[in-house]
Amino acid sequence: PYYHKAVELSPNYAQAHHALGDFYTHSGRPEQALPFLKKALRLDPAVSSVRAKLSRALFYLGRSQEALQFLADGIRAYPNAPALYRDLCDFLGRMGRLAESLYWVKTAANLPSHSRYIRNFECQALAQIGYKAEARSCYHALVETYPRENFDFLQTLYMDVSAEKLEALQRELGNLQTDELRSLLAAYTRSSDWQKAYQLMETLDPHYFADEPLNLLEVQLGSAFTASMILQNMNEPERSRYLLSEVTRLAGAMDRIHAPTYALIIDVIAFASLGDKTSAIDRLQEAYDEGWRHRIWNLRNPDTFAELEGDPAWEALVAKFESHLISEQVWYEQHKDDPREDMLERLYK
Repeated sequence: PYYHKAVELSPNYAQAHHALGDFYTHSGRPEQALPFLKKALRLDPAVSSVRAKLSRALFYLGRSQEALQFLADGIRAYPNAPALYRDLCDFLGRMGRLAESLYWVKTAANLPSHSRYIRNFECQALAQIGYKAEARSCYHALVETYPRENFDFLQTLYMDVSAEKLEALQRELGNLQTDELRSLLAAYTRSSDWQKAYQLMETLDPHYFADEPLNLLEVQLGSAFTASMILQNMNEPERSRYLLSEVTRLAGAMDRIHAPTYALIIDVIAFASLGDKTSAIDRLQEAYDEGWRHRIWNLRNPDTFAELEGDPAWEALVAKFESHLISEQVWYEQHKDDPREDMLERLYK
């Protein structure tokens, strides 16, 4: 209501349309976001963040090629706008075009106006294409530069922050930021200190331990899986299974917000956690057939897929995903020095 009122009161104020469109996109209604974001862009075409938000709404609607072309147009017009490169790298990665994603994030990292989030995307892109050593070095450099920041993948990719180190930081500072507390939670789960993990997560995300249906807008699926793992190890298997069933229930709804195959991958992880090997493999096959190639490295995560390791059908399917990484690495080495204009042209094909 607030954003609608702002648009009514100031129909030619670009920021009001931008805010309303952004609200609709993040609440899972990208089709309703489009007219407001398009109006915001007409009113102020130089604001790159509006163009980025509009491309994201298009992407969530399954219009991925249109979103890429829209970003390419934006980069040609505003070549020093980090927001455009950030979303371009994200979309290409979700589409399995990992080499192109890495090319563009490397380009963005050399911009005079690049942000720390671009550097985070660079670390992520290196990890996703399988350059593990480079990803590790990238994250170490990032954390040294921004010691109080927490970034995507920080806990799951190569940064082993111990619980003792974080507890010492907590004593020194008197408190920790929310992201640092989540780092501490991840450290507790890595060290199997389930009692401390339970207590901390109950403070951070009490809704995961409540006997009520989960709300789509307050769910972070990674956190939900962490909660289910904690409950399983606290000898509450029924509550753990209930939480996993809630995750699969919401996955279909979240599919329209994220990449087209997002719900399938959530189902793979949930079924694996529930011990349903057949359903997990079937879902992963569906994801492969539909073109999912995002975060392939996670398929070798022993914490998530321990029960599936060694299964011939699972191993054969994971090998097919990993062969995609090899071909992407070869492609990147061949094209990493290509002119930017040539790479832009690829986005229109």
